[in-house]
Amino acid sequence: MHLRKARALGAAAVIGATTLGALSSVGTASAAGSKITCTTLTGSITTTITLSGCSGNTGGASTALPSSVLATGGTITWVNGKTTAVAITLGHTETDPGETRSCPVGTSEFESRGTVTADTTGSAPVGGVARSEECYNGVLSFEPGTALKLK
Repeated sequence: MHLRKARALGAAAVIGATTLGALSSVGTASAAGSKITCTTLTGSITTTITLSGCSGNTGGASTALPSSVLATGGTITWVNGKTTAVAITLGHTETDPGETRSCPVGTSEFESRGTVTADTTGSAPVGGVARSEECYNGVLSFEPGTALKLK
């Protein structure tokens, strides 16, 4: 009698572990194809910025963020209340090798590169790449033809 209960409990544990493993694999596979792209950046280096034209589970835009998010990283809060955290390194360049578009004359170009460190949207994979190119001439904008990509 006790042996039958032990076997039944053991089988239930194996089935539970197998189901959990299968669900974990599905979650990982779907996250691998996910990304967030934002096509518009507005704001200033000295105040706040806003991202808009955003894909993924973001609600389409960010709330007002400190501009340091694109320089050193931080948490992006989306209008739907979800968040994505990034760790960023900011580089200053004039043009990229092989670049066909660039910032307008008289503006500075910056490149933000880093990783996604946390995400509650389900759209940006943790450990994924965070990348954008910005122009600055008193106001911040994305370099023409570029966007913020969290993938």
